[in-house]
Amino acid sequence: MDLRKQPRRSIFITPCTNFEMMKRGLDSDADAVVFDLEDSVPDTGKAEARRRAIEMAPNRKPTQALGLRINDWTSPWCYRDLIDVLGTAGEHIDYIVLPKAESAEQVAAVGWILQQIEREASTNHQILVEPCIESATGLLDARSLLAASTRVFSVGYSATGFDLAADLHFDDRVPAAFRDTTALLPLLAARALGLALIDGPHPPLHDAEGLRALATDRFAMGFDGKWAIHPAQVEILNEAFTPTQSALRRAVSTLESYDEAAQRGRGAAVVDGSMVDIASLRVAQRTLASAPAKTTPQAQQSGASMRDTGGR
Repeated sequence: MDLRKQPRRSIFITPCTNFEMMKRGLDSDADAVVFDLEDSVPDTGKAEARRRAIEMAPNRKPTQALGLRINDWTSPWCYRDLIDVLGTAGEHIDYIVLPKAESAEQVAAVGWILQQIEREASTNHQILVEPCIESATGLLDARSLLAASTRVFSVGYSATGFDLAADLHFDDRVPAAFRDTTALLPLLAARALGLALIDGPHPPLHDAEGLRALATDRFAMGFDGKWAIHPAQVEILNEAFTPTQSALRRAVSTLESYDEAAQRGRGAAVVDGSMVDIASLRVAQRTLASAPAKTTPQAQQSGASMRDTGGR
């Protein structure tokens, strides 16, 4: 499984406090599941949560990415999260979610520990890292901390996150547009380094329309996926973070028209009355790359279904 290329539209995060909840995550249609050892686990339950993660990790689906959110680097539990869980079940875990990442040194240190764990296990399976930016310091140092290790493949950022709001002194009266501008820094850093960008959860469990609107906006902003905290959210996220049928068809038409123009010695073509050039080609390629294989127009001709509610 190549996580750098595999879409993660929906990431189901489940606390390691209950086997049934973890099983629901693994049984869901989420592109990825994250076992949480951090905020959802009380201080006195960390050791037991690690044992549950070890027991449940082998049950992951072959096509489903499995992540592990450890406790932050400054906590007294981070080291044991890495050593105990990955030392036993590392072969089943694809990536680490590092919360509250604030410096390149923290990310590099986690990468070094992972290297030692893999070396001791004599495995070629490389565990990747997704730092989460949740503070002003992390925002300002986003590019350096994300570039600190070749294991970093993605960044987690939520403009509506509670930890971020507390650090930036935001309250519930802050304008949404102002709050969302904070996403520009991690977005720019992620794109400069070729990383995926994942949004945090939408806390209201039964606000389907609110989740759909937020996820659609995040997709338009350049986010690649979003956390789910309830099975009912997974389908909404998978739909919202998949390019629409019309967007995919336009992307295919753009590629075909540009290729035909290039064969005729031209640097531009016309698609649906609009000029397309090499920049348009890059947009089309990105659109197709962000869609699971079964949602391409070619797959639809084979019976796969896609929605048609307008293009990205």
